[in-house]
Amino acid sequence: MAAPNPVAPAVASASAEVPPKRRGSPLPDDKFVKVGRCASTGREISICYRTVGNPKDPCLLLVMGLGGCGLQWGEPLVQRFVSAGFYVVCYDNRDVGLSTHLDGCPTVFIARMVLPSWASLGEGQPPYTLYDMAEDGMNLLTALGIEKAHILGESMGGMIVQCMALRHPERVKSLTIVYSHSGGPKVKPQTFKMSLAMLREPASNSLEDQVNFKVQMTRLFTGDYELDEEMTRKMGLTTLSRCPEDGDGVLRQIWAVQRAKSRVKGLRNLRGIPTLIVHGMADTMVPFENGLQLARLVDGSKLVSFARMGHSLPKDLYDDIVAEVVLQRERGEAMHAPASAAPSEASTFSAQEKRH
Repeated sequence: MAAPNPVAPAVASASAEVPPKRRGSPLPDDKFVKVGRCASTGREISICYRTVGNPKDPCLLLVMGLGGCGLQWGEPLVQRFVSAGFYVVCYDNRDVGLSTHLDGCPTVFIARMVLPSWASLGEGQPPYTLYDMAEDGMNLLTALGIEKAHILGESMGGMIVQCMALRHPERVKSLTIVYSHSGGPKVKPQTFKMSLAMLREPASNSLEDQVNFKVQMTRLFTGDYELDEEMTRKMGLTTLSRCPEDGDGVLRQIWAVQRAKSRVKGLRNLRGIPTLIVHGMADTMVPFENGLQLARLVDGSKLVSFARMGHSLPKDLYDDIVAEVVLQRERGEAMHAPASAAPSEASTFSAQEKRH
């Protein structure tokens, strides 16, 4: 499949694209661009994004997980990637933040999601798929004039970047999958305790209670690292002030994840993309066994595990993780270099590595 021709970088004013129903307070770095119509819903999708770094550097596209906006990567981690020589692009997925919300599309009660689809009578089909979400990100790159990029996704974002690599392998220089899974019936589910925790709600709709709730949930994900409560609280306040939460939108994202088809066959056949899998051994949301499965599926992939890491990226590990992504960048850049500049032999990848 040939890569689409890049178009001129998109420039738009923040206020022009924010949906009126969910108009929040865009930050100075927020930009907006229309990325085309969703194949499943027929809706026009507008993406809120920001870029950091030198556009001449290799692009790193960061794809956030369930219910999270691009802002939640946090400035410290983004700046580390920039200092390592990346041009960082991060964005709000559809149905969160300031990107298009699919208002009016169906949702389902979250309790249905614990049932297999055949047992959830009358459920119907999700309005969109993870592949639709992957197209949002790839179309964003096209709109920015970026033909190829290194891509990194966490949790649901890790599933989205898998879809990007499977559908557009020629555009992916390297692939980093952080605490995610391959989809399908053999995925090891979250622990029962975590399942119960996911049913919790804020005490009220007040900003204070919503921020407190974010802090509580983040603490559950942190694993055996100390939570930076001040930074977490500040991030919660910033994101909620920027744009109110959309419960229906998050439910649609959950629906897309839970009813996604297995990517096992596609991942087994994935070739030519340097792939890094990062997973915490203390992850109770997406247990470590899922990271092991991904590493076994993707030929030549490298697994980096951290014994104390849960379902979040602790700042103590930023430098280690950035260094691993840089190694994948070097391999990917070499593979995509002009023939005259490419090494005579293909790079080889280590199959597995554990960090304790």
